[in-house]
Amino acid sequence: MSRERICGRSAGNYLPVRDVAEIAGVHPRAVHEWIRNHGYRKCPHFQIRRGTAYVLTSVADEYLAGGGAPRVPERPKGWVPLEIAIEQSGFNRTWWWSRIRRGEIRAVRWRRAVLVHPRDVEAELEEAKRILPPPGWVLLSELSQKAGITLTTLKQRAMRMGIRWRIYAHPRTHSDAAYVRESDARRLLEAGLPPPPPGWVPYSRLVRGLVSSPSVVSDWLRKRGYPVVRALHPDGNAAGYCPPEAWEAWLEMRRRTGKQAIGLAEVA
Repeated sequence: MSRERICGRSAGNYLPVRDVAEIAGVHPRAVHEWIRNHGYRKCPHFQIRRGTAYVLTSVADEYLAGGGAPRVPERPKGWVPLEIAIEQSGFNRTWWWSRIRRGEIRAVRWRRAVLVHPRDVEAELEEAKRILPPPGWVLLSELSQKAGITLTTLKQRAMRMGIRWRIYAHPRTHSDAAYVRESDARRLLEAGLPPPPPGWVPYSRLVRGLVSSPSVVSDWLRKRGYPVVRALHPDGNAAGYCPPEAWEAWLEMRRRTGKQAIGLAEVA
C-alpha cells in the first residue's frame, strides 16, 4: 500500500472505511452515510480502489473525533498533535483512536487538528518501549514471505537450527508476533535457499521499476523454455535467477518493443 497512490496522494494518507467503522464500533454503512452527508464522497476525500473504500485520514479523524475528542475554542498548552504522537510512538492510527474513544487517552479537536494530552503521549511512548521490538529484530512472518514458505515451516526450521524467537507486538496490529535477530534471520534464509548457479542473473531484482511484477518476466521466460530458479541473493533475501542468455532474450524483446531495459554489462 505504501507505494500506491490514491487520488494523486500517497495511500498512507488514507484509511479503509471498514477500519474507521471498526474503531468506532459501528457498521460501515453508518460511516458511508456520514461521509455522504458531509460532502466527502468524492476525490480526494473518498475513493474506491480494488473494491475497497478509502477516506482521507483527516476525514477519518473528523468522524472519529465525534466520539471522544470534543472541540475546544483555544489550543491547550503543551498538547501534542495526533500525527506527531503516531510518528513518535510507532503505534498506528487505529491504536490511538481505539484508546481515545474508550476514554483511555485524552484528546480534543482544535480547528482541524486532533491534540492529545502530553502525559498520555508520554505513557504511550513508555508502552511502546515495553511491547515493540528493539532495533535489530525481524518479523518471522515477513521473513517467511521473503523465503517463500509458510510461517509454520520457518518456525520448524528455526527450532531445528536452535534459533529462538521472542514475542513482541506487531508494528501494525500490535498483536503478539514472533521476531528473530537479524543475524539469525539471514541464517534461516541461507539454510533454505541454494546459492545461484554461477553466472546466472538475478532478474527479479533488475526488473524492479520496469514491470509490475517479476512474475511477468518469469512467466515470459518459462513460456519460451528458459529455466528460472529461486536462490539466495547477496543481500540475504530470495531472488529469481535465470541464465544470461535468457536475460539477453528478454532484453532484446524489450528493445524491439521500444521499452526501457538494463543491459547485462550493467549488471556486472
